[in-house]
Amino acid sequence: MIALVDCNSFFCSVEKVFHPGLNGKPVCVLSCNDSCIVALTPEAKALGLRRGDPIFKKKDIVQHYGVKLFSTNMYLYAAMSKRVNNILRSAVPHSETYSIDESFLYLDGLEKYHNLEDYMSGVVEKNQALYGSVGIAPTKTLAKIGSKFAKQYKGYRSVCLIDNEEKRRKALALFELADVWGIGKQTLTKLNYLGIRTPLDFADKKGSWVHSHFTKPGLQT
Repeated sequence: MIALVDCNSFFCSVEKVFHPGLNGKPVCVLSCNDSCIVALTPEAKALGLRRGDPIFKKKDIVQHYGVKLFSTNMYLYAAMSKRVNNILRSAVPHSETYSIDESFLYLDGLEKYHNLEDYMSGVVEKNQALYGSVGIAPTKTLAKIGSKFAKQYKGYRSVCLIDNEEKRRKALALFELADVWGIGKQTLTKLNYLGIRTPLDFADKKGSWVHSHFTKPGLQT
């Protein structure tokens, strides 16, 4: 099994670690020239702010609701990412850093001694200030889907496990096709043209059909 650990709203979460009192408040991190929003907390999203928004167009919202703004500090974020990854590496036999706020953990063998959901919940709690969400599944793509569900639905308590066929099919039926790792804009357009509307529709196609229309990368997805 593979786990994908995603540090939610990572840039904002790092700023909150170093600026106590911001929990539950709207926070945004701006691009290096402070022109656009590059990261924001759920509280900021609830006000109508979105990633990519030019901040000068949102001054009224920022001032009215007291949105806290920070300039991007990549040195700080990279240092915190390293700290998080050190914690993850100490918890599993093998890990792979995917991005500054995401890592794959290989859990093979741990299921003999641990409940994987409980185990990964404990790992995340060691760095709770960064609010990680975890997806656990047999493949990286499914693990990323699981992490999105864990982030979106509080009922998962930050960990979504996809470990059987029923859960796999339900997850693929509910997930947005456009959000599947490996499916870009052109691939999505072609899939829709061919009548594929959900990840489950795509997964149910025969390998030979997928390879003929989307070659090796599509088949791997």
